[in-house]
Amino acid sequence: MIYGSLAKTGKGHMTDKAIIKALSPFPTEIEFVPHADFILPHPNTIDFFAYKDGRQTTSMRAVSIGGGDIVIEGREEMLAPDVYRENSFV
Repeated sequence: MIYGSLAKTGKGHMTDKAIIKALSPFPTEIEFVPHADFILPHPNTIDFFAYKDGRQTTSMRAVSIGGGDIVIEGREEMLAPDVYRENSFV
């Protein structure tokens, strides 16, 4: 499930196609939820759910924090090196 502003821009940015390609050959369903009925930790939140034989086996929540960076809930944040020398207005 893709929530908030990530859901509002997901099709235009081809987020759904990127996820389907990344998870291929596994069958993937994507649901865009622009207005969640609960409080999100960030406007760009996505939940992944894995199923086997019709039962959920695991889940993962990720937040896109900008600049191509993501934070995965429950995992230590990994800082990747900057790709571009100029990466802020500061």
